[in-house]
Amino acid sequence: MATEKKIQTVKELSEVLSRSSVVIGAEYRGLRVAETTALRRQLRDAGIEMHVIKNTLFRRAAEAAGKPDLVALASGPTALVIGFGDPIAPIKTIVEYQRGARNTFAARNAYIEGQIVPASGLSDLATLPPREVMIAQFAGALASPITTFVYLLDATLQEFSGLIDARAGQLEGAA
Repeated sequence: MATEKKIQTVKELSEVLSRSSVVIGAEYRGLRVAETTALRRQLRDAGIEMHVIKNTLFRRAAEAAGKPDLVALASGPTALVIGFGDPIAPIKTIVEYQRGARNTFAARNAYIEGQIVPASGLSDLATLPPREVMIAQFAGALASPITTFVYLLDATLQEFSGLIDARAGQLEGAA
């Protein structure tokens, strides 16, 4: 039978999940209290939340949030790392922390924009530059051919102008 506290927990988590851009499922067994506190502080400073919740409550919250695929993240004791906005930033934070966590904290998989990404894919995603940098690089790549074309047109006009000036100089010299 559902208690009021469990119902409230599911409701709050479903609201958080519906706003999320990335949810990472992580193994946290063996993590000491001080390490957990430091990790939570580091995540909070980056605008990322970490929840440890029973799998049945998580399943209900995921379904209530309209993201039933999230259920694949929870198998056994799972810490949910939830990010908002740029989906790469939380992944970078978790992968960075994981390197120094003496094998007690490991990201299993993640849910990003409707797809489940395995742990091997997370380390690849962590190497990507931030979203703003990628957009700037893409815009630069799009603008490069146009800029080159404009320079070519300008060079052609300058050459033509130089040709006209040279011909005018020849005609003035002959006259």
